[in-house]
Order: sequence, then structure tokens, then C-alpha cells
Amino acid sequence: MTLSAALQMRSQSSSGAAAWELDAEWEGGEATFHVRDNGRGIPPEDLDKVFLPFWRRGTHPEAGLGIGLSTVKHAVESWGGRIWVDSTPGSGSTFHFTAPLAKWVKSTPSP
Repeated sequence: MTLSAALQMRSQSSSGAAAWELDAEWEGGEATFHVRDNGRGIPPEDLDKVFLPFWRRGTHPEAGLGIGLSTVKHAVESWGGRIWVDSTPGSGSTFHFTAPLAKWVKSTPSP
């Protein structure tokens, strides 16, 4: 989720102050990133739609074009990663994405 879209969605929530948690872990050749919020969450029937181009939830005048998460998904998949979301309505969402870790090769100049 783009930060501006996340903030717009968060501003529609009726709960208190926005809270964000960013986390990352790595294992083997892959890093996994987690972005959690305490927003209004996403209904189960919409979870498979959030990454579709031009899909927008609701009719808020500042809801955007619906291309942010689709663009993020395309970028993540282009580098060989995956992206998904877990959400509970009323309790926020967690977006996860993976990225392969770069392999550093030390080159030795030839004589």
C-alpha cells in the first residue's frame, strides 16, 4: 500500500491515533517485510481484489486511482518476490512482501 493511500484509508477510521509497525526478517536468500496498521481493515470478500488495477474500496473523494497496490505488486513480482495481505475488519491490516537478497560476489582482478 502506498503511504499516501494508507494514510487516506486510515483517516477514514473512527478509532484513535494511527499506529504503524514496520518489520523485516530474512532467512536463506529471502527477506520478508511486514507493514501493519491499526486502520479499519479489509473485509474478507475484498482481500482478493486489493491488488487489482483500478480497484477502489468505497467512494471517498480522496480514494485515489486504485493503482498503488497494483503497482507495488508488479514491482515486487518483477524482482522475484511475493506480496499478500492479512486483515481483520476493525483491527487493521498487515501487508507482507518478499524480496530475494542480493548475492555479493567478490571479484579478484586478474594479473
